Amino acid sequence: MITVFNRAELITTGNQELFRNTLDVLKANGLKYSYKLYSPQLNERSKKYGLGNTSGNTRYTVYVSKADLEKARYLLKNLTEQN
Repeated sequence: MITVFNRAELITTGNQELFRNTLDVLKANGLKYSYKLYSPQLNERSKKYGLGNTSGNTRYTVYVSKADLEKARYLLKNLTEQN
């Protein structure tokens, strides 16, 4: 389980495609992750229920456990170089 105490930030991006590809890579390799998104267009209730327009200035932050950080960086090296 990833908590605020054992997590490390893997990537922060405004690119939705990179965000989705990152999650796909982590999932395919069995790494647990969590993420947050920030969008000025969304209020707290919209974020909680996944509603609203997430286009524009949305920022995606993906976290992994500190123990998996280096492995995750290695797996994403080619992905981030392409984008």
